[in-house]
Amino acid sequence: NQLSNNNSNPQDSYASVTKKLAHNEANATNDYSGHFFRASVINAVKIEEDLRKKRSNNIILLGLIEPKLQNTDSDHINSIFEYLKQESPLSFKRLNKRDNNSNYPRPILIKLKDAKSVKDVLSKAKNLRSHVRYSDIFINADLTYAERISDSIKRKSKINNVSSVINGNPTNSVSSKVSFPALMSLNIAPSVSSHV
Repeated sequence: NQLSNNNSNPQDSYASVTKKLAHNEANATNDYSGHFFRASVINAVKIEEDLRKKRSNNIILLGLIEPKLQNTDSDHINSIFEYLKQESPLSFKRLNKRDNNSNYPRPILIKLKDAKSVKDVLSKAKNLRSHVRYSDIFINADLTYAERISDSIKRKSKINNVSSVINGNPTNSVSSKVSFPALMSLNIAPSVSSHV
């Protein structure tokens, strides 16, 4: 069709058709890589959603001194939940391997009945500050790696905004909202080992 419409030199027509074909192949390659990239992002988001769903019934307890006896963790955790007036957890386990050289106790992964229980415990966790024995205990949601990075960025942004106001340089910047796909390009090692 291209050749019949062009009454000039057949060599020119061949060159223009070849050029168009090369252009179309380049666009097809770009379309393929674009589809591949989109599929990769969709897959990464799906994996993140699955991880969040898996962790939605979990909390992480930090700061509970490691016992010499095995059943002492259970006694302390039940005592903490009684103090917070919450149902006892379904299960718990210490994360990571014991390191005798570390000054910090290993975190404890606690599995609760449902996401509502997690929300209730997290809302009452601040009450531990007034408990003589458990004032150094912290309870956090069991966040994915991407959520931890996002929270870290948000905290740093808030600190920067507050310090600029304190120093007399208020900014009109809105706190950055970072979602998972935007974090895929960050290459930062996780601070707490992953668990699934």
